[in-house]
Amino acid sequence: MFFSKTIQNDWVVQNTQARHAKQLEALQRRVFPALSEAELLTEQHYLKHLDIFPEGQFTVLDGERAIGMGGTMRPHFSAAPHTFRGISGNLWMGTHEADGDWLYGLDVGVDPAYRRMGIAREIYRARQEVARRLGLKGQITVGMMNG
Repeated sequence: MFFSKTIQNDWVVQNTQARHAKQLEALQRRVFPALSEAELLTEQHYLKHLDIFPEGQFTVLDGERAIGMGGTMRPHFSAAPHTFRGISGNLWMGTHEADGDWLYGLDVGVDPAYRRMGIAREIYRARQEVARRLGLKGQITVGMMNG
């Protein structure tokens, strides 16, 4: 299953490809400048996420430039308290359950120069489409405060 949708300004929301991983690491740094190195997703993290759950990883492109990103995994989710590092398997997504019944949003980010243009909304819509296609219960979206 491959997702690709053209949105405003001929930008494209699509499943992440390995060739995007290096740009996504740089984008993470621009989007989340206050995160510590231990909290930032690297090129290697993105490549591992593609190995584990490719249909749940998204990149928004302006031509070949990555301007938005969103990553997900599938858990059998409970509402018990958890941390981002814990639920994400220390960022490596080792906690992903291929038969999980929920789509769990790990991150969403939009380049500061492209904010307030509806890009994040399109990433959430792409996630919802994946949840529907996979017959999941829904999408879980949480937030982590910087710092």
